[in-house]
Amino acid sequence: MLLGVITSSPEIAEKIKESYTLKFDIHNSEKWIEFFRRENFILLKSSDDKILEWLNSLKENFEPEAYINLDFANSLNNEHLVWDVVLPNTFFEYHNKVDEIELDKENRDNFIKNPLFLENYDIQNDYNFEKFWLSIWWICLSAKNWFKEENRKNINMAYESDIIDEYSYYLIKESLKLDIKNHLYIIKIIRALNKEDKKEILVENGVNILNFLINSMIV
Repeated sequence: MLLGVITSSPEIAEKIKESYTLKFDIHNSEKWIEFFRRENFILLKSSDDKILEWLNSLKENFEPEAYINLDFANSLNNEHLVWDVVLPNTFFEYHNKVDEIELDKENRDNFIKNPLFLENYDIQNDYNFEKFWLSIWWICLSAKNWFKEENRKNINMAYESDIIDEYSYYLIKESLKLDIKNHLYIIKIIRALNKEDKKEILVENGVNILNFLINSMIV
């Protein structure tokens, strides 16, 4: 099986390159998109603002059988702590109006619209996921403009989401256009609000989870 992994994190990319002994693919790389590969494994590293080009580049150049996104997210509740790795299956898009109005029980449901879903993992009940700091089936909110910490209460009331990132929702929308949604997997490493805090340890844990998922639940 040919696997394609995409990330915007230089640290995650370096750790994956090291773990899988990947070599730079100069023929397919471009200014903002770098490919690294070996026979059955492709890593694509790019910047956040090029996210919607990732899947298209992978499909156009390689047509892998699985598209895996490993990147960071922040927790929105007390269920998920720094170190956790989350496999969300429900995704919402963040709307800036949440910051502008007083939310109550009557109007908060106005923002629960157009959810997207991913349920591609072959989950086995005999896995002890907590042993790996791994959480299955949670809600991810995607905000192109990172939310302000003082708006957390409004966000939690409007969406009741578990984690927040920049682009998962839009990544799934793009996968629908390319007809590859059933081959897409999203993995999120929970980081501290100080994004640099313990990053090396978080990356190592996240890549270990990636290895586990590839061997146990994707391949």
